[in-house]
Amino acid sequence: MGNFWDFLRPLSEAVNGFLGPIVLIGLVISIIIFAIAIKSYLKTKSRKLLFIAVAFLLFLVKWVIQAADLFWSPGIFFGVPAQSVAEILIMVFILLAVFRK
Repeated sequence: MGNFWDFLRPLSEAVNGFLGPIVLIGLVISIIIFAIAIKSYLKTKSRKLLFIAVAFLLFLVKWVIQAADLFWSPGIFFGVPAQSVAEILIMVFILLAVFRK
């Protein structure tokens, strides 16, 4: 009997073949979204938009580190624990934006 997650293995292996382009696409999208968020903040000066802009800045930093890790240090620096910390910080800033008055 196989592992519960074995049905995802083919998808995971297929995506591994396109890891470079996926990371570059994520990097480009994060740059665009951060630019939109910071432009919105600068236009309105809303604290909520500031927190959203910071969250998207963290996404941008995460994607930059992922790209550097993939292309310059063969995937050994920015592992799952480090990515998880970055994502927790991103969620905190989004929560601050949602619950801030």
